Amino acid sequence: MAAGPAKRGILIIDDHPIVRHGLKELIAREPDLEVCGEASGAAEALRALETGRPDLAIVDISLGDGIALIRQVKARSAATKILVFSSYDERGLAARLLRAGASAYVCKREPLDNLLGALRGLLRGERHLGHHLGGRAAPGGASGEPSLQDPLGALSNRELQVFELVGRGLKSDQIAQKLGVTRKTVASHRENIKAKLSLASGAQLSRLAFQWVRDQS
Repeated sequence: MAAGPAKRGILIIDDHPIVRHGLKELIAREPDLEVCGEASGAAEALRALETGRPDLAIVDISLGDGIALIRQVKARSAATKILVFSSYDERGLAARLLRAGASAYVCKREPLDNLLGALRGLLRGERHLGHHLGGRAAPGGASGEPSLQDPLGALSNRELQVFELVGRGLKSDQIAQKLGVTRKTVASHRENIKAKLSLASGAQLSRLAFQWVRDQS
């Protein structure tokens, strides 16, 4: 008997073991898909990319600097499609994700069928921008990037990362250690964020960042 078509390989990149396990269980039930690797962080992801040669990578954007990770994955393997599976509000991040190299976004609050549909659509060459952005986009991304009303759109990727960490309650010295930069650099980022968001104080920045992180959960 002739063998069926080869399964498409999926790499799972998420820092939560329970999420990785759930995704593996979900994909294992699909006859045309298989998990060819998993990773909890950027270093593991890049190693798994070399050994597994995935057709598609599922990435959680909340991993440290997820946008930088997407760029690294595309630099190592341009043919690997990237689907972002995250709890973040895609309306504020979709354009950044597309520029970094992602082609699909599914919110973790959406039904699992949406994830499977996005996986298969992406493997067919379509884009999927999430339920709240109208779902499926034109094949090959012909529709271009969406026009979004993003209050954080003026922030650079690094500033957005600092903003998130402030919202998670980290102090400047903790942020500096986590990002591998000096405390002075973090202070500069905070000042830039306040200027771009028209905030008068560090307390206002902390409150807004905390609210933003809370709204993503």
